[in-house]
Amino acid sequence: MNSRRSQDAEVRRDVQVRNPTGMHMRMCSALVTLADRYEARVTVHKDGRAQGADSILGLMSLGVNPGDWLRLTAEGPDAEEAMEACAALFDRRDF
Repeated sequence: MNSRRSQDAEVRRDVQVRNPTGMHMRMCSALVTLADRYEARVTVHKDGRAQGADSILGLMSLGVNPGDWLRLTAEGPDAEEAMEACAALFDRRDF
């Protein structure tokens, strides 16, 4: 039995926005730049809405405030690596 994951398996993680100003332009820009390093498609979900991490304005349109919980998903060959990097960004408070 092969226990390896499918290359296109979706990885999910719930993250809390710890930045005291929420998800503003600089944080959105950092997420888009970071997600672009990976082949996986990273998506941010909030309150039933989803936005790919490939658009700064799209991410800002989610209206993410400090303390909000989001679900991140990543799908693609390097989804686990993309998820680790993107999720770590939400623990930062120094934007």
